[in-house]
Amino acid sequence: MDDVYTTDGQVTDHVQEAQAEDVSVKTEQSAEQPKSRKAPKKPNIHGDKNRSIRFTLTMMVTLPAVITMLVTLLYARSAMTDGMEQEMIDGLVLMAESIKGGYNETAGDYTLGDDGCIYKGEKNLTPTEESLDIYTANLDADVTLCWGKTRMATTIVQEDGSRAAGTDIADEVWATVQTGETYKTNDIQIFGEEYFAVYVPLENTDGTVVGAVFAGRPCADVSTFINQKVRTLVVLAVIILVICNVVGFFVANVLARVLKKASEMLAALSQ
Repeated sequence: MDDVYTTDGQVTDHVQEAQAEDVSVKTEQSAEQPKSRKAPKKPNIHGDKNRSIRFTLTMMVTLPAVITMLVTLLYARSAMTDGMEQEMIDGLVLMAESIKGGYNETAGDYTLGDDGCIYKGEKNLTPTEESLDIYTANLDADVTLCWGKTRMATTIVQEDGSRAAGTDIADEVWATVQTGETYKTNDIQIFGEEYFAVYVPLENTDGTVVGAVFAGRPCADVSTFINQKVRTLVVLAVIILVICNVVGFFVANVLARVLKKASEMLAALSQ
């Protein structure tokens, strides 16, 4: 009997020890659990607001500058193109009229000789193919002397390297010149190349139009010049834009700090 009671007591003791250990484990786990959890970070509301204010103020400075620069560049290119085209036409008219004026200093009418040369009175105006080269020396331009609609002497060179003498000008050009008016254009193709061109009527003393003086310049030259100027404007615009951005950034920072202090003061007064 004593053995039975002893065994029951041992069982009871073991159960109590197990329960005590279980309670101890749960207590340790509950004690360790708060340590493993990290408290959630509070959002930095003031920092976010400051960054938002800085961004807004910077955009208020930058966006108008960008829009202004783009509009200015577009307008400048358009105005420059129109101005250059008109200046080019005016210069070519002056060139053709100067050549014609030099011819008219010689007395007599314009005639076409049996040798295929154009004469003014007794003076041969086209004795050689190079007769007109003197007018285009050191100039990126071309001149032509026409009898009727046919080029009798010219500085225009064709793809095969020969001069374009003996070829005809466009019918629409000759139709205008025949009326005594100067034909002007900023877009005419001459042997596959775009030209700024003027055709000044060549008249005899009785007013009869017998030919024309042409002066022209390739459009590519003008486009290259305009593009160079536009690139210069773009570089200047970028520099100004960078300066505006830097100034805007510093201004935005100053204003953000001022607004932050004002907000803190109002919050303090409201408490």
